[in-house]
Amino acid sequence: MDIVRAHVLLVEDNPDDAELLAESLTAAESVQVKIENVPTARDATRLLAEKDFDLILLDLALPDSEGLDTLSRIRAQNPYIPIIILTGVNDKALAYAAARAGAQDFLIKGRVEQDTLERSLRYALERARIEQELRRHRNHLGEIVAQRTADLRDKSHLLEQEIAEHSLAVERRALLAAAIENANDAFVITACDGTVEYVNPAFERLSGYSRAELVGKNPRFWSSGEHEPAFYREFFDTITSGQSWHGQFINRRKDGSLVHCESNVSSVRDGRGKVLKYIQILRDVTEELKLREMIARAQRLESVGQLAGGIAHDFNNIVQAIMGYAELAQLTLPAANPVEKHIGEIQKAAGRAADLTRQLLAFSRRQVLKREPVAINDVISALMNMLSRLLRADIELDFVPGHHLGIVEADIGQLEQILVNLCVNARDAITGNGRITIETEHVLLNGEYVRTHPWARAGRFVLLSVSDTGCGMDSEVLAQAFEPFFTTKVEGRGTGLGLATVYGIVKQHDGFIHCYSEPGKGTTFRIYLPMSSRAARGVGPKIEAKVRGGNESILVVEDDEAIRDLVRDVLERAGYVVVTAPDGEEALRVCESGRTIDLVVSDVIMPKMGGLELHARLAERESRPPMLLTSGYTTRAIKPDLASMPDVGMLQKPYSSEDLLRSVRAVLDSK
Repeated sequence: MDIVRAHVLLVEDNPDDAELLAESLTAAESVQVKIENVPTARDATRLLAEKDFDLILLDLALPDSEGLDTLSRIRAQNPYIPIIILTGVNDKALAYAAARAGAQDFLIKGRVEQDTLERSLRYALERARIEQELRRHRNHLGEIVAQRTADLRDKSHLLEQEIAEHSLAVERRALLAAAIENANDAFVITACDGTVEYVNPAFERLSGYSRAELVGKNPRFWSSGEHEPAFYREFFDTITSGQSWHGQFINRRKDGSLVHCESNVSSVRDGRGKVLKYIQILRDVTEELKLREMIARAQRLESVGQLAGGIAHDFNNIVQAIMGYAELAQLTLPAANPVEKHIGEIQKAAGRAADLTRQLLAFSRRQVLKREPVAINDVISALMNMLSRLLRADIELDFVPGHHLGIVEADIGQLEQILVNLCVNARDAITGNGRITIETEHVLLNGEYVRTHPWARAGRFVLLSVSDTGCGMDSEVLAQAFEPFFTTKVEGRGTGLGLATVYGIVKQHDGFIHCYSEPGKGTTFRIYLPMSSRAARGVGPKIEAKVRGGNESILVVEDDEAIRDLVRDVLERAGYVVVTAPDGEEALRVCESGRTIDLVVSDVIMPKMGGLELHARLAERESRPPMLLTSGYTTRAIKPDLASMPDVGMLQKPYSSEDLLRSVRAVLDSK
């Protein structure tokens, strides 16, 4: 393939995108370019007036111009320089509009592979060369026509003019044929009966058949059987009536694999309107459709997560009141009271509701995490005995620890939750004898891997894999595996939140998860957790000290009256002096009244003024009390740097009276 040399103007204000495109073009094998980059349309206009360029790579979103106006400004000044559009959105309407406005191609930033960019650039330059050649010939033809009109009586000159026109037509057809031969899109020309008369090299690559195998044959071999007969009837009715057809075909390659094609079919007619041939243009959109499906699945999970998080937050307040008042009622009952058994059942039910809420919060990534640097092998080793007790005697559990693993910033309890959920799921998928294997290793994912695996992200990770020899999942089940309340287990065997919880925990730890599974061949979940440079802390049992009360003055700020009264009762029983407020504005007035307040216990989300705004207002005072914030949402969802504030504690709803008293005492003692 000949090397194409070109002077390229890159109009891009994002230095990272500009550098990435420049690197891709510099590394191209069949294109040798000189690149000049400017960040604005104004700079581009100035430079185009000063220098000659062969091609323009144009970002539609610039600081001084937006959308198709950017293209119009550049095209108006330079009507013949080929322009390739760069944009951050996949918008077909925008792509068609850009093409109508004169753009040669339309590329999505972040999805442009080097070979795609290279082909697009070669195609644009080749098309521009052909158009320039055609303009030259048209200009030349105009001159000849003018001369012919002036010298109409000179028959000799007229004959020469006719010969020139014929030569031009031959040359033009040769140019068009060359363009089709080198096009990225596949071209097929058939006779009226469907017999193939011509295919270009792109069609050979798309179908897997050679030109010799195709010409003279009917393209029925190309049919996949995936379309209904009505689809083909509508297709043939359209093209035989002389109309153009546009749509998608699912075809079958020579190797038997399926390929999704965007297709345009139009007819070629003679001067009387009779259809002579059909021309079909095809573009492979198989990978594009897969990517769209993956994006739609991720967006669906994100939407469901937002809904689950909102429901869980409101439900938390209800569970908090039930748990708290049941606990207080139990404390006030005389010994051996028969009602105590009923209260115990209420507490058990509330506990199950709290567990369900925590699972929903885990999926929606709104739970509170206590992240610390840990060695994941130590966490797994400490958990192996407990995991073994969860399994049946006919299931073997193996742990294959990786060597020289990096450290991860993680909540140990949530890592344990991931392992328990995956092992329980694996156990339920195994019938009879089986094996569950837990493995860890250090992996480096580069840009090439990410390009072929859209769910991944480049970087250094600790990879945690959990594999089983169970029944496996088909593609339809696998597509819904992480959705909340989706389960293939029999009724009563699961809530459908196990894998949804795992998904949420992994995402909240800035990692990602992928599942490989086939029916009858088992399942492997691979969890990638980003590595940290901090030293790991030891993993061992925690010994909680006995909770003690105090006599300090505490301001309780809570818009839910039931919870506000509950917290007041718990704190007063522990000896504290309690003042309450229904919102941040009233709490601010209490603090400004001159009353001594040793601690503010406040809900984060309240009408009028929430806990974070109250903290900011109190921070303006010379002497401010420390705060204990309560919420069902994660620290990161509330405020990313909340964990670094020395005068603020965090308590996740729903909490027990003991948790409340311990957290209150911890904040007070840290003053």
